[in-house]
Amino acid sequence: MSDETNETRSTQETARIRDWLSTEDPVSIATHIRVDADAAFSAALLHILRPRASIAFVRADSVIVAPDCIAVDLSNGPRSVKGLRVGSAFGAVVDALRDIDRPVHDALADWASQLNETDSGMPCRDRLKLSQLVECWRCLEIGDGEILARAEELLRGQISSFRMREGHRRNAEKTVVDGSVCVVGPGV
Repeated sequence: MSDETNETRSTQETARIRDWLSTEDPVSIATHIRVDADAAFSAALLHILRPRASIAFVRADSVIVAPDCIAVDLSNGPRSVKGLRVGSAFGAVVDALRDIDRPVHDALADWASQLNETDSGMPCRDRLKLSQLVECWRCLEIGDGEILARAEELLRGQISSFRMREGHRRNAEKTVVDGSVCVVGPGV
């Protein structure tokens, strides 16, 4: 696929994600059965953003056409988001959040970068990869729904942790150091 075609598809995918996020309920998320890390974390993030969305696990060659459904990590159809330009569907979703929900984007940017590498078959130097977590869960015979729930739990934890660190950073910027002593009050 040419760079121009990839860029056009990427722009369309970003618009598709934004449109789906602004669609009134009920909405749904489709991803493929036997989820991999990209499918699990993409669907989990979208479910965090739209908790009332129903989730469907479909064949990888399914074509989703329903306007209220987004098809993450699926290649076919007008509702698909594969994230070919950035490297993963998860990366495409996180990238689309840059202007919509900057704290969530910033909290997940490193994870998106990792999934972009591993999902594209590029080497990744991280010691623990999100794809390894999904592989471990799969070896324990955990089903798609539970894998997605665990991915959602990890994403919620990462977002909460990022917000807490950012709060600490902002408080540290406001804290006055007198000599070499700093008194931090309750709630900081």
